Amino acid sequence: MSPASLEDNRKTISLSLHCRQFLDYLPIAAICWNAEGMILEVNQGAARLLSYKREELLGAKIVNLCPSLAEVFTKGKSVFRRRVSLKCKDGSFIRVDIEGCLLAKEGLVMAFLRRDPLDRLFEPAVWKTLLDSVHLGVVITDVRGRMIRANAAGVRLLGLARGKRNLFELLGFKDEKSQLEARLRSGGQISGVRIFPQGMELWVDIAIHRLSFGERDYLVWIISDVTEQVSLSNALHHSHKFLQNVFDAINDGLSVLDKDLNILGVNSAMERWYGRAEEIVGRKCYEIYQRRREPCPDCPSLRAMETGRTHRKIVPYPSYENPEGWIDLSSYPLRDQGGRIIGVIEYCKDISELKKAQDELLTEKERLITILEGIADGVISTDQEGRVVFINPAARRILEIKENVLGRSFGRVFRLDEASDEVVAGLFAVLKGERQIFEVDDILVPIGDEEEKYLAIRATALRDPQKKGIGMVLVFRDVTEKKKIEEELSRAERLEALGILAGGIAHDFNNILTALAGNLSLATLKIPEDSPARDYLEGALKALDQAKGLTTQLQTFSRGGLPVKKAVSIADLLRETVIFTLRGSNVSPEFDLSSDLLQAEVDPGQIHQVIQNIVINADQAMPHGGKLYIRAENYISEGDEGLEPGVYIKLTFRDQGVGIPENIIDRIFDPYFSTKQKGSGLGLASAYSIVKRHGGTITVESVLGHGSTFTVYLPAIVSKQKTPPRQSCRREQISSSSPPGKVLLMDDDQGVRDVASQMLEGLGYEVALACEGREALELYRQALEAGSPFDLVIMDLTIPGGMGGREAVKRLLELDPRAQVVVSSGYSNDDVMANYQKYGFKGVLAKPFKLEELKRVLEEILPASSQRH
Repeated sequence: MSPASLEDNRKTISLSLHCRQFLDYLPIAAICWNAEGMILEVNQGAARLLSYKREELLGAKIVNLCPSLAEVFTKGKSVFRRRVSLKCKDGSFIRVDIEGCLLAKEGLVMAFLRRDPLDRLFEPAVWKTLLDSVHLGVVITDVRGRMIRANAAGVRLLGLARGKRNLFELLGFKDEKSQLEARLRSGGQISGVRIFPQGMELWVDIAIHRLSFGERDYLVWIISDVTEQVSLSNALHHSHKFLQNVFDAINDGLSVLDKDLNILGVNSAMERWYGRAEEIVGRKCYEIYQRRREPCPDCPSLRAMETGRTHRKIVPYPSYENPEGWIDLSSYPLRDQGGRIIGVIEYCKDISELKKAQDELLTEKERLITILEGIADGVISTDQEGRVVFINPAARRILEIKENVLGRSFGRVFRLDEASDEVVAGLFAVLKGERQIFEVDDILVPIGDEEEKYLAIRATALRDPQKKGIGMVLVFRDVTEKKKIEEELSRAERLEALGILAGGIAHDFNNILTALAGNLSLATLKIPEDSPARDYLEGALKALDQAKGLTTQLQTFSRGGLPVKKAVSIADLLRETVIFTLRGSNVSPEFDLSSDLLQAEVDPGQIHQVIQNIVINADQAMPHGGKLYIRAENYISEGDEGLEPGVYIKLTFRDQGVGIPENIIDRIFDPYFSTKQKGSGLGLASAYSIVKRHGGTITVESVLGHGSTFTVYLPAIVSKQKTPPRQSCRREQISSSSPPGKVLLMDDDQGVRDVASQMLEGLGYEVALACEGREALELYRQALEAGSPFDLVIMDLTIPGGMGGREAVKRLLELDPRAQVVVSSGYSNDDVMANYQKYGFKGVLAKPFKLEELKRVLEEILPASSQRH
């Protein structure tokens, strides 16, 4: 029922209530009922006619009195007349003539009942009494439309002077008979007739009934004033048109549904989307809008009618199964004047582009999050208050964060309490939008309770479209290792410079030591065996041995070259080094050395350094004293401990120190790693490097608080060669039986040339001297051409500003492939010294050397049977 009809019904009901008293005075029975057949009003005449009390009839169904009266509303007539039988209270029936009309288009009916004969209507007293009191116009004419009788309402409505006017002329019927017959065939209804009685515009509905009385036919015209209804209808029509224009002007879709989800009306936007209104009005919304046979799951319109509140949902169109777009659907409850929900208004907004943009934004956001979660750099994003709104896994890993920090201040996350004022001010300036970017290369940030890390941080301001700061993004990385590497490189550069200096000093010092050792060796030849001075000379020679070891360590430190190997008794080297290193310490050594310990071919100076570094480390781990247990034994490897299969000497050093923490034990062999405030971090690193260069390995085990155990594996010599006897510092007189020979000595140092030539001459050799390679080559060529070649050539490896031994030996061998050449150098760690045969040398003589060492080399290279002289 439309709002206009409801308004009309209300007005009609109100009119009936005002006329109740009037109807009670009518001499005829009157009954009013609505479209549902419920009796709304009955006068006393009707109650008496049917033997009811008035109150008994009110609210009763009209079909209970006469079933045929239910058909009144299906005929579509505004006025009806028939003879029917009515059921009385006692169950009996009476026949009455009933005339009625629709008082409103919604179906309110006013009917009059009478049992009197028809001719009583024409009695003036009855007519005047009855019909003049009725608000409907009643006019009786002949079949030609000439007025016979009219009540007051009829005269007033039509502007008639009684008997003076013809209704056909008034109503404009040109062909009276044909018009009348047509009207009577169609039910005798004339609706919406516009007339102008007394200059006033009126709209009336007219019902025409033919009456046959006797031999004459009459026409009864019942006239209803519908001017107010027409005016209201016109107003409603214009209002509806206005609202429809507004409805259609809205770009978003609007749809009105009843309680059964039938579409009652749509605007032009819905027509564009789903089809013309004529095609969809009256259909179910889910059939048209979603192509379904049943309501949609969680239908917002049903929810709105159930709860009385607005409900919203994003739905696809044209269907869930094949979505081409998206609709933001809001359903608003529609109520009547009594507040009852009678349907819904659906507001549909096409958000396809928005949804597409949102999906693309979401996809981009997910892609960005995936990238941020996958990169190695830490990323933290904050709001404008500095609270963390995003943190990626790398940031958690770098900062070692396990708990949830979202919503926490970034200053607490980075623990900026100890940061400089400049850093804090820079970060907060970015947060406030006062600057776009702030960078710091290496800020020290506390991690946990004890650890610290250097971070490189780049802070970038986040701004809204109005350029207002809304937060910032912090991108950072752990540069601790980079910082350490830079420091290590800087330290390495300093050490390299220092190493070059140390190597040069060692070289020059070895030349000096060579002169000292040679002169002391020669001096012993001049002093009797029982002379007290001989003991002093031997002490000086021992001191030279120690000085030689010192220069060897300096060269190892400076160059890190390959070891100059020779067969060594590890037991002797181990014992001497440990005792010497712990001299003056409160740590005492305990040795367990296997009696059948094999020899090892090692560089004694470098292995001395390895043992010394391990012992120093153990001594520092026991500041209050303790024992250091040293064990040496033969060991057969089957490929374990990272060794090649073979025979090794296993050295074990077990201390009673504080132990090494588990989290750093894997790093103690790293270069420059040290837990000591003043440690260089080179001791164990160089020990590891030296052992590896010897073909061995070094391991460590430790229990915090219970000491550490270092184990060194060195390749053993498995031949039956005996350990060479230790050389005595006492020099025997050179026998006159020593084989003679001719030696060419090349050295740039005058002191070395002098003392070496004296030692060679003392050994019975003829000596020629050269300062550098070219001179030596020329002397050798001359001797060769003279038929008196040199039996042996001793060449200094390095000649500043001249040709050294490396190049000279190549040319010499080109001149005489049988030449016997010995390399000599104060750079004992040079690769030529370690692999002299590869360069064409027959032997090596490391500076400083004593007479005994010189003699041994000569005897090894120049046995008596192979001398040229």
